[in-house]
Amino acid sequence: MPCKTMRLVMNMRLIPVFLALLLPVVSATAEPGTLPLTSTLFPHGVHPYAVYDAWRYHPGDDPACAAPEWDDSAWEFRSTRYQIADARQGRQAPVCWYRLRLAVDSSLAGRAVFLIVDQQGALELYLDGRLIYSLGTVGSVDREHIYLRESSEPVRLDLEPGRTHLLAARFSNHQSRRTEAMGYPLGFRVDLMPGQTHTLTTPIGKDLMAVGWSLVAGLSLALAVLHLVIYWYYRAEKGNLYFAAFASSITFLAVAILFGRILGTQDLDTAWWFSGVIRALLMATVLLGMHFMHSIRGFRHPRHDRIFPLVLAAGMLTAAFAPQNVVYLLMAVVTVEIVRTLWLAIRGRVERIWIIGLGFSFMIAAVLVHVGIPLGWITLHTWQHYPPILAQLAITLSMSAYLGGRFANTNRQLAVKIAEAQASREALAESELRYRSMFENALAGVGIVDDSGSLVFANERYLEMTGYPPGEVVGQDVRKRIAPEYLDEVNRRFSRILQGEVLKDAHEFDIIHADGGRRTVQVCANAYRTDAGAVYTIIHIMDVTENREADRKRREAQQLAERTARLASMGVMAGGITHEINQPLNAIMLHAETLQFMAKAGKLDQTAPVLEALDHIVLGAERISEIIRHMRSFWVTPGRPESAVVELNDPVRHGLELTEQKIRSHAIRLELEWSADPLPVRADSLQLEQIAINLITNAVSALDKVKRPDKQVTIRTRREAGQAVLEVEDNGVGLPPEGERIFDPFFSTDKEQGGTGLGLAVVKMFVDKFKGAVKAHNNAAGGAVFTVRLPLAEG
Repeated sequence: MPCKTMRLVMNMRLIPVFLALLLPVVSATAEPGTLPLTSTLFPHGVHPYAVYDAWRYHPGDDPACAAPEWDDSAWEFRSTRYQIADARQGRQAPVCWYRLRLAVDSSLAGRAVFLIVDQQGALELYLDGRLIYSLGTVGSVDREHIYLRESSEPVRLDLEPGRTHLLAARFSNHQSRRTEAMGYPLGFRVDLMPGQTHTLTTPIGKDLMAVGWSLVAGLSLALAVLHLVIYWYYRAEKGNLYFAAFASSITFLAVAILFGRILGTQDLDTAWWFSGVIRALLMATVLLGMHFMHSIRGFRHPRHDRIFPLVLAAGMLTAAFAPQNVVYLLMAVVTVEIVRTLWLAIRGRVERIWIIGLGFSFMIAAVLVHVGIPLGWITLHTWQHYPPILAQLAITLSMSAYLGGRFANTNRQLAVKIAEAQASREALAESELRYRSMFENALAGVGIVDDSGSLVFANERYLEMTGYPPGEVVGQDVRKRIAPEYLDEVNRRFSRILQGEVLKDAHEFDIIHADGGRRTVQVCANAYRTDAGAVYTIIHIMDVTENREADRKRREAQQLAERTARLASMGVMAGGITHEINQPLNAIMLHAETLQFMAKAGKLDQTAPVLEALDHIVLGAERISEIIRHMRSFWVTPGRPESAVVELNDPVRHGLELTEQKIRSHAIRLELEWSADPLPVRADSLQLEQIAINLITNAVSALDKVKRPDKQVTIRTRREAGQAVLEVEDNGVGLPPEGERIFDPFFSTDKEQGGTGLGLAVVKMFVDKFKGAVKAHNNAAGGAVFTVRLPLAEG
């Protein structure tokens, strides 16, 4: 609200400025009824002086009123211009007389004075009772004798310096209402213009106005055609279309004004028709100007594009037939909207909008001159008919210049975009060449398959893997080259890919080579969809035949190493096995001999001792059977060991049972520290047992190399940081200098004693298989500590 109040105050401050501009309009007239003619009335030389305020008026038609001696002292003073209300209320008679005395000053001696008439009706002028000018038939109600004339030919007045002359006017206009409705001022105006002695000078501008309007028509038409052609080739800028319509309306307006001046200055019917056409075209021009301004505000199309033709038609019809005041009010409202839109565009910093603002400023200045406000050297009469021409030229050229600036800016932007597009095309071509080179020279086979499974494209490596020439694979279904046992799975994966699923894992299967053999390939495939909706699958193929053969040989070598390690462990376990079997055999022998003695002594009827002896025999036999079964399970290598959740302490204990006799036979003290917490791990039980046997055997071998009475092997299990830990510690010779090599296959420090160098290698192989880790280091006692860490099983 304060902002609106401030604007109102600022607008009120402008009122004195407008009043100051209007002050020069007031005519410097002398005593009413008499006009002193002096050289001061013509400060600019030949420019006319308008006379219409100091006349004496009398209604009626008496020819004697032209005589100088006629007494007009009782007549009232009135302007020769009047409003339609004066005629309607009887204050202006259809036929009347006007009289004005001209007091000629001596300063005009030697200078001629000419009279120029601008009239709307029939008029006769008398100088000292003598008829000097006549146009139309005064007093007739016939329309053909009611004339419209402006800027008539000058009439020379024969005036004597120092004398007072009488200028009388006989005037009539029976069509005041129609004349006023056409927008013409009612009545007449007499302009006095000085000239050189004995020279008849025509008023400046009569011919120039026709030239001016012709210039407006031609220039507007040329600009309309130009911008229409621009719009034809560049439809994105609708402002060119709107301006073409605006310029076309100005062209028609200028042509109508030209023909109106030629055909409509002496015939009321013709003038009436041209007046309606001109007002309709003027309203169309204003509305199209508003439409153009709306289109450039914010660089968006106006919201009323669809209804604007209806608004335009309604506005033109209203302007053609509505009263003049209504038409002017509508034009004023539309003009205010144009100015408001221009102001919003300026505040919105629309680029180059100042050009149109400059054109509007020039147009406003021209309008001020047209309504009678002199601006500097521009005098009232000579230039007051030119402002409409200048205003039309100013606003048309400014709008065209604005669009030209935007078009130039668009051209610059297009040039930049074209350069960028060219650079993008070159970069794209270079990128395409680079990627095509990568595609063609890729180590993997690359192919493109459509949604039917047909091969669309394949690189050289793909053709090498399959062994077929391009003509036999391109355009063919790729599934024809797949081994039959893999075809169902390939079809399922291909269907999932076509449905949009992203398969991140590689698929391995065999293909039929051109030589009839098989090749094992690993395939990764992903689909992509084109803008047209077609689905293609890019497949990457790696020939892993040699890799799989190497894996097979590696597995065979691993199995051989395991069997060798087991053989090496058999010698270690032999002593323990002998001890284990001897004990049950001795028990069997003892109880068998007891039964034999009892049989000989005739005591077999004692049932209890016999049964007890037989129980001991059965238990001993079962113990031997268990030892043999355990040996068989340890010796026979399973075809495919399977991992399961195993309690780590159990296989370690089984391994200890097989090696405990050897430990004790070497006078080694055994320390056991079992974990109180469960240690579930996912591994193979027999391979865990093998790990324990090999680590214990390695500790015994290290202790055999030292001579000390306190030989000791410590076996520990514990839970630590989410892992199951097995430690085997001794106080033997410790790790060799080549400590980092002890886990290498066939590395051994006691080959003289029959070492194979596979024990610790097998340990590392099994631990790595179970995703664990094995480390070794020397302890404070000089011996070695082997630590195995395995991840705890989940759940």
